Amino acid sequence: MPPIKYFKNIKENGYKHDKNEGIQTILQANNYTIQYNGITLSKENGLIDQIKISNNFDELNKIYCFFTISERSQRNDLININNINKNKYFLLFTNLTEFFNHLDNFCLKNKLKMQRCPVEYIDKNNYEGYVGPFKKFMEYKFQNEYRILIENQDEKPLVLKIGNLSNISLIGESKDMLNHFQITEIS
Repeated sequence: MPPIKYFKNIKENGYKHDKNEGIQTILQANNYTIQYNGITLSKENGLIDQIKISNNFDELNKIYCFFTISERSQRNDLININNINKNKYFLLFTNLTEFFNHLDNFCLKNKLKMQRCPVEYIDKNNYEGYVGPFKKFMEYKFQNEYRILIENQDEKPLVLKIGNLSNISLIGESKDMLNHFQITEIS
């Protein structure tokens, strides 16, 4: 698992790169002034758009992001072509509960704190408040992410040794996904 700052600093533009990764709080500049050492900044004299507050310490925490198909997915866009074109392979969990059991056991054994949930997509021009690792700007909504965050301050990526997953997952080439993947509503 790479650290949060990997996604902030990656050279690839657009799909995985997110310069706003790691933001803790966002405030709309037209609602605030900043004062420092006798200088006041406001929307009228220099603040533009948003005030973004980050905590570099959190940038070392590890995140694993994956595309999800869930009840919140749009029917006409269950599998976004951007997600297929940017990844060579896909991994489909056939038993997500068991995958989470593997992950929970790994964290428990290694005394690591973990959080996991779907990403909430926010309007950067109107949202104010806590952002953290589970909120992203609306421009990334096509990713339909579910994230796992493990608190770990080591610079190196975290290797998850969670056992054999072949009995609870399927792997395939992303280019074949649209031809072989079908979702049928049960009436």
